[in-house]
Amino acid sequence: MSVSAFVPAILEEPGREAIRQATLNLAEALAVSEEFQAFLQTAQAVHGDADVHRLLVAIRQGRTRYDQGEAPSLQSQVEALPVMRAYRRAEQGVRFLFSAVVQQISRSAGVDFLEHVHQEMNACGMPVHVVSDEVINLPETLSEPYADLARQLGEALRNSPEVRAYLAARQAVREDAALAALRREVEEMEESFNARRASGFYPAGGELELYAEKQAQLRQHPLLVAKEDARAQVMNLFSAVHTLLSNSLGILFSELAKKPAMF
Repeated sequence: MSVSAFVPAILEEPGREAIRQATLNLAEALAVSEEFQAFLQTAQAVHGDADVHRLLVAIRQGRTRYDQGEAPSLQSQVEALPVMRAYRRAEQGVRFLFSAVVQQISRSAGVDFLEHVHQEMNACGMPVHVVSDEVINLPETLSEPYADLARQLGEALRNSPEVRAYLAARQAVREDAALAALRREVEEMEESFNARRASGFYPAGGELELYAEKQAQLRQHPLLVAKEDARAQVMNLFSAVHTLLSNSLGILFSELAKKPAMF
């Protein structure tokens, strides 16, 4: 199967070929995976099921009236339908696969992938929360070819100027003794204020002024400013990769990459 999708401009820039190709290779493998195909098939079945449609219409109508107490019962009926239970099982499977892929990308990149993706609108049109009471036996490790493809993408990201700069800035923050001392000072002042307030005592005006001054010093510290600037660049890059994955698969990747809840 060949994946064709709109490529964000940042991934068309010179030097981005490794990231762009690694993203497309991963998307192509995920698109034909058993887990994703099962998810698409069961989602289509849910969309075309008359009972699901009837109950969802009743739920929506109930929410526009004053008998909203009926909605939870109707929702339970929806979830009990065989077609919906099959969808939830497929959803759990694809969530596990995608979340394992994200973990491998993050490990190889040295930066949490989803934590550095801008929030996007959910345009896939299907509910993606897990409310199944069935525990599925899911594999504990990511199988091939997904592990290798996710590793390649993570390594390509780690080699990017944005991630290298961010990792260096993050390390500089961790190793700076003066910054650590300033952060501890601010935290200790906060703890002292909270303890005194709990006992009915409040900080004096001079103490609050000093606290505000220390907070400003912390926020404006050059190392923290440099780290946040570098992080913003990483988020732009990671968000472009996420957009390409989502466009290639036709779903919002981050929604299905959240690890499934097991009940």
